[in-house]
Amino acid sequence: METNHFGAVLILIAAFVVFAVFGGLLLSGIISREIVSEIEVINAVGSKSALVVYQPGFSSFPRDASYAFAEGLALSGWRVGITTASSETPSELSNYSLLTLAYPVYGGTVGTAIVKYVNRINNFHGIKTVIIALQGGDKPSVTIDTLRQQVQAANGTFLKGVDTFYGRQRCNGKRPTSREEHHPLKGGKRNQ
Repeated sequence: METNHFGAVLILIAAFVVFAVFGGLLLSGIISREIVSEIEVINAVGSKSALVVYQPGFSSFPRDASYAFAEGLALSGWRVGITTASSETPSELSNYSLLTLAYPVYGGTVGTAIVKYVNRINNFHGIKTVIIALQGGDKPSVTIDTLRQQVQAANGTFLKGVDTFYGRQRCNGKRPTSREEHHPLKGGKRNQ
């Protein structure tokens, strides 16, 4: 009995330490910092042009998911530029037919770097925009609606919002039945 009590105390202490470390990182701004990167072009000979802008997170998940999306576009004939959200990221989008915004969700909020990037775009000129919220929880994020409103207020066309969880994906609050049905560029259902 005493061993079980000791184990429970250790679990509580470990949980407190994890919470304290996460809170400290959140307060220190590591989650929301801007990371400047060059624009990497995938499929330079594509017939349509897309820009994928992502905000890195604690793990490689945001980067990996963003690159997987970009590579899928490239395989579909798109010329894709991919970069991180920063003050160096292009805000003039006239050369692009599609903009994808991908970001990790921590504490139910959009990261500061992606919000600052969207705020720098004065006019989206009707560009189609896909928003991808990357998170470890299992509840749909309200962050997509927040960015959708910002994009639409700046004359952007909201094409699709996707909540992507570690290990699974939700479109319109439901798990997809097939990749084709919910692919944002293959006629899948759109978030309205």
